[in-house]
Amino acid sequence: MTSISGSRILITGAASGFGRLMALQMSKRGAKMVLWDINKEGLTSIKKEIESQGNQVETMICDLRDREEINSCAIEVLKSGPIDILVNNAGNNIPEHFTKVKTKNMEYLVKINTVATFNLAQLCALKMIKSKNRKKIGGAIVNMSSQMGHVGGPIRSVYNMNKWGLEGLTRGMAIDLAKYNISCLLYTSDHADEEDSVEHGGLR
Repeated sequence: MTSISGSRILITGAASGFGRLMALQMSKRGAKMVLWDINKEGLTSIKKEIESQGNQVETMICDLRDREEINSCAIEVLKSGPIDILVNNAGNNIPEHFTKVKTKNMEYLVKINTVATFNLAQLCALKMIKSKNRKKIGGAIVNMSSQMGHVGGPIRSVYNMNKWGLEGLTRGMAIDLAKYNISCLLYTSDHADEEDSVEHGGLR
């Protein structure tokens, strides 16, 4: 697997919570950070913090619910070269009893939690595969899951569906991308992690 130091790393949902913490830690280890979010103020804040430490960072506003916006943002970012590590961190939850789930909320959560992850991972993987010496230097795609990808929970039926889907997606990606030396990893948070993420502005 590729080293963090010197790697170009894209993190979604990077303006707060886990995304922000990961961005700060990875930049300290010498990574070139590319940070996406819809929170302009949060992105401005973390950009200043990383730059104050003398590290490289690019930020971009991107609404991951929109496939075309993902495409245009990815094209812009990939002009400067491939992403070595992608962290699909962005996500959300709207607690509703199964019998009262609103269609618009279900569709929104599927888009942000599952479809966006698939779309961005596919775009980055295609560029990774074409980059020079990929089999030698490796690459990685990390999908952020949850304990809700393993167990059921009250007023979490759509979120459960999303996270169980990520588990299957990541396993399938790992098989297809192994021959290119691209690792596909799943990070599963526990309840304490998720509560902390909620406090900081965004539940995965």
